[in-house]
Amino acid sequence: MVTDLKSDYREQLRSELITRYGKVVYTFTAHEKDAHRLRAKDRRLRWSQLIFSAITAGGFLVTVFPTWAKTIGAIFAVALVIVNAATKNFNPAAKAEEHQKAADRLWIVREEYEALLTDFNELSDDEIREKRDNLTKTVANIYVTTPRTSEKAYQEAQHALKKEEEQTFNEGEAERFLPPVLRRQ
Repeated sequence: MVTDLKSDYREQLRSELITRYGKVVYTFTAHEKDAHRLRAKDRRLRWSQLIFSAITAGGFLVTVFPTWAKTIGAIFAVALVIVNAATKNFNPAAKAEEHQKAADRLWIVREEYEALLTDFNELSDDEIREKRDNLTKTVANIYVTTPRTSEKAYQEAQHALKKEEEQTFNEGEAERFLPPVLRRQ
């Protein structure tokens, strides 16, 4: 009876670690998706600024072309003002960097959870709880100091993890990266 309870407890403990590992993987992936999305948005904004600036700076063409050129120049000047105003208060590159830093910090936690699950059968319950509690504190500190992920990033992470199996390897796939001498025979 005592052995069954101990066995049940260890299984619950392992299940909890797997759940926490999964949450970290999701959050890690969502931060990467947000960083990627924000870098793309930053590139689009920068290119828009460059193109609109080039068109409005070509004001000398207004003297050569008729009234429609003035109208087009004015439209692009307004577009440039809008893009500049948007980037004044919203810096996608800086936000992307924050998300990338969060992902980088979560990566090591993900690896530590994986190692803990690998070592699970070799550790005592007390050792497992201590490592789990330390990882929980680490994750909490990361969450407090990083931006929240967007709903879009979460959906992209969900698709990447479930459909594309982004954070996984097929049987033998990772082993092929090893030098031949380190591969299983």
